[in-house]
Amino acid sequence: MKINLLLLLTLITFISKATTIEKTLEHSLKGINKILIFNGAGNVEITANKSTKSLKGKYFVRMDGDNNTVTNHIDNDMTIYARVDKKKLTLKFGYDKNTKKSYKKARIDIELIIPEDIFIDLRSDDGSVLISNLTKGGRITDKKGDIKLKNIRGSLTVNDGSGDILIESSNSKLKINDNKGHITVKKHNGSLIINDKSGHISLTNTQGKIKISDGTGNINITKNVGFVKVVSKKDSVAMDDIQGNVKINMKSGSLNLKDIKGDVKLAVKDSSQVITKNILGKITYIEKK
Repeated sequence: MKINLLLLLTLITFISKATTIEKTLEHSLKGINKILIFNGAGNVEITANKSTKSLKGKYFVRMDGDNNTVTNHIDNDMTIYARVDKKKLTLKFGYDKNTKKSYKKARIDIELIIPEDIFIDLRSDDGSVLISNLTKGGRITDKKGDIKLKNIRGSLTVNDGSGDILIESSNSKLKINDNKGHITVKKHNGSLIINDKSGHISLTNTQGKIKISDGTGNINITKNVGFVKVVSKKDSVAMDDIQGNVKINMKSGSLNLKDIKGDVKLAVKDSSQVITKNILGKITYIEKK
């Protein structure tokens, strides 16, 4: 009992209190058409608003220690700035790239409100990303964390290391490069390219040309208008209510095609793994050896 009590007292002694410091951010965007954001560890939320003309927001620095400790760390060890270069505004939240990992003690959560006609280039190391209402598109790079994008127009590229991706109500040229995690796209209008190494893919209510290159994970596509091409190394592929031609290349796994209004070309090793129903076009099999 005494030993257990001593261990408990020791644990309590070493638990430090976390402090969060909130800071406001405001910047003119006159003549700016692009915002480049670097964020280390922390969540990012960006909301575009058509009535907004400038950048407004907050960021929250969270770290173990009292208020003075965190303030000194922000002033002396972190790199936080806003810089303008011609038509580009660069925001930096975090640390210099040469900073040792042991010195990166704080997380920064960011909440920004921007005009809707600004191109966003976000580069985040670790944390969730939530972006809505962009009209000029963007490029989102997140090494680790979930990504949610809603009401996006314009060309959009998403590069994700690990974490789930959810994209809703987009009208854009969309490209997704994903290493690990599930991908869900709902109500998308425009071309769609997905390069995925691992994780399930679900597409619903889409219009436009679709190209998918997948390593492992199930693929489900429901209600698409346009050509669909899928290259899959492993696991199942299912399509339902497709208005357009379909081309599929599979190394292994089951294939279920239903209500396809177009021609179907299949390159599969085993046609017995293929189930088709209500195919209005021509089905061509290319047996793989």
